[in-house]
Amino acid sequence: MPANEGQMIRAGEESYTGNVALWSLTPGSTYNAYVMTTDENGNFKQAEMTSCGLNGYPLKGEGRYKARIACNLWSKDGTGRYDCGNPKKRYADHPYFTQDGKDGDQEARQYIANMRDGSVAGFKYFDLSQTSEITIFVRGDAKGIISICGGIKERKRFAEIIVDCRDGGWESYSIRIRSREKKRRSISNLVEREKWILRNLL
Repeated sequence: MPANEGQMIRAGEESYTGNVALWSLTPGSTYNAYVMTTDENGNFKQAEMTSCGLNGYPLKGEGRYKARIACNLWSKDGTGRYDCGNPKKRYADHPYFTQDGKDGDQEARQYIANMRDGSVAGFKYFDLSQTSEITIFVRGDAKGIISICGGIKERKRFAEIIVDCRDGGWESYSIRIRSREKKRRSISNLVEREKWILRNLL
């Protein structure tokens, strides 16, 4: 994730870094914090970007989570830097974070927009050991399949959600899953069917 800007603080025995803007993900701003660790020589390692914030453990696979906590986001062509010439045109096919209100509006709904064929939204980490169903909320003009995969790199598919939306309003789609034996998992939604565009993922 290029062009991350941030600073480091120490709280108790832990050190943290917080990035102010993830320009590779969105032309706007977002705020996150990550735990920093050191190697055997006392040098700081690169902090892992996750969806967990300062929890220190995977998120429970229950309740409702916003799409904005995704920590990985790319198109079928990969990621890119927004500090290039004409990024809006260059990355027209890339997904991005946005909202339906103005900055500072506490009621604004934040979501991932422009999910297309091959787009990936990754979330790390979830404990799915007790999870029986996954539901997503989408809107746009789309017909296809969203694959729910374990692992950002290996993308081991364990569920598929069939999407068919046309009216432009938010719709929910669900899939039943078996409890996962491995608790600490990264989850990615991989859009992999051709000739459709999923505009928004809430």
